[in-house]
Amino acid sequence: MTSAYAKKILYSYFKTKGYFTSDNLPDMGKLTESDNYKLSVAYDTIFITDLNDNQNIDAIITYWLTPPYASGHCWQPHKAIVVGTDKGYRITNEEFIPDNFAIDSVVTKNIM
Repeated sequence: MTSAYAKKILYSYFKTKGYFTSDNLPDMGKLTESDNYKLSVAYDTIFITDLNDNQNIDAIITYWLTPPYASGHCWQPHKAIVVGTDKGYRITNEEFIPDNFAIDSVVTKNIM
């Protein structure tokens, strides 16, 4: 799992929901009225971990989910869990902790 691959997974996931990504935003002057009701996702950070003890590395990622071209301090990063499965990587938990919680590190500890 790399930052670039996590970004690809995140953007693919949200494109299927009809969201813009920071890589495919239309020019600001070309946004239609209906485009203003769509959200845009922008990848932020990856925290590598192992959540399911298989050969794939998992991750928690943070991302911004805002209206197109939005900015300001009221927006907080969202979090999602990316898990490696036998069929590839997928997002299993979107919004698993509130926006106002921050992640500074992830510790993987196997207790037997």
